[in-house]
Amino acid sequence: MSLWIEDTRKSGRVIPPPSRFGPNGRLLLRLPKSLHARVAQAATRDGVSVNSFVTAAVAVWQDMAQTSCSRLWLRNFSALALRVPRSA
Repeated sequence: MSLWIEDTRKSGRVIPPPSRFGPNGRLLLRLPKSLHARVAQAATRDGVSVNSFVTAAVAVWQDMAQTSCSRLWLRNFSALALRVPRSA
């Protein structure tokens, strides 16, 4: 998160204020149809729900974000995210 804040400030973009209510455990996530289909296939292959699969993926990503070796990858995350194919 600190890398995102640093990059956002350097680029002159506005950082939204934190929510005064805090996290409630709910997250609305919009995915391109093609990515949603791949996630659903992976979840089915692993015998879990899409929600459980995405929760595990986020947890792994968060663990990676805590290691110094992945900070370089995180710096380029925005560029990688732009490469996700858009569905029609």
